[in-house]
Amino acid sequence: MEWPGTRGANPTHSYSSLQLYFLFRLTRLLRLKRQYDTMPHTEKYLIQMLNKAVYSVYMDCMALGIGDDARDLIEKNRAERT
Repeated sequence: MEWPGTRGANPTHSYSSLQLYFLFRLTRLLRLKRQYDTMPHTEKYLIQMLNKAVYSVYMDCMALGIGDDARDLIEKNRAERT
């Protein structure tokens, strides 16, 4: 399977199914966090839990050797929020 990466000369890299699982999981958590950040009355504990989940999945990505792609997703998410 392939994930459109943003690093290196070859923008497409083959990943294992486990690596893809964690990249998609990180993408989903970032989307949820962005959604809840825009809601006016979101409970503080929910944002804290999402932050911890994002960090946990990011660390899983680091352990799987795809930390650069995970970091790119987080940076892209930050840029979209501003």
